Amino acid sequence: NEIATILNKAQQGQALIGERAVVASDLCVLVRDRNEADSMRQALTLCGVSSVYLSRQSVFETPLAFEFYLLLQAIYEEKNERAIRAALITPFFGYSINELWSLTQNEQNWQQILDKFADLHHIWLRNGVMAVLQYLLVRNDLACGWKQSQANPERMLTDIRHIGELLQQKSMELDG
Repeated sequence: NEIATILNKAQQGQALIGERAVVASDLCVLVRDRNEADSMRQALTLCGVSSVYLSRQSVFETPLAFEFYLLLQAIYEEKNERAIRAALITPFFGYSINELWSLTQNEQNWQQILDKFADLHHIWLRNGVMAVLQYLLVRNDLACGWKQSQANPERMLTDIRHIGELLQQKSMELDG
């Protein structure tokens, strides 16, 4: 409640750091463990305050990292329709099983999907994995979609950008 009060006062110009209004990223809550972090996140959500939390868990150990792996595998193997179907049910595309079935039954629509993955493959080869991620974030409006369907979209965006940056950096260090 105190955090929500501070942020509301900041919007009215009553909570300042120097000359500027306090923003959410100025605030930090220290907790002992993941359970306290989850409790704090839920309390902040109830107050209408978006939040993210840092953990000691590797970003590569998250479910989203595995789903990003499925996506990258489908893009890398652009003609592997099985990999593409797996990628389409990840949060990056968000198809349900029924939607995926319908999509694969329509040859014209399925060809458009195959063409999209070929385009993503070329973006990756030309500009790297981070360019693919940025393309999908914008083209598929992932932030908006995740806000509507996921429990913690801010964490997902933070994690996926972190993974993308790490992969982009590593790809610049290695050949192939």
